[in-house]
Amino acid sequence: MFRYAVATGRAKRDITPDLKGALATHKTQHFPAITDPAKVGKLLQMLDSYEGTSTVRAALKFVPLVFVRPDRLLPSLDASQYKHYGRAGVS
Repeated sequence: MFRYAVATGRAKRDITPDLKGALATHKTQHFPAITDPAKVGKLLQMLDSYEGTSTVRAALKFVPLVFVRPDRLLPSLDASQYKHYGRAGVS
């Protein structure tokens, strides 16, 4: 963005090098699969007892049936249905 601003005369210089290190890098945390049958049962009970919105309740009941990761499922849905979750533009 700043390179474009410089190229089009909207900015005198690219300030992004000055910002390097200003923000902490997000550390990715992976969660292991639940393979213990007792823990799977507890997870399914927790999903069933969720009292949030009907859309989220439906998703929580659907996902265990298809065994798909959310990042693989969302692109197959209509983007207008989940844009308010911050995933607009996923294709």
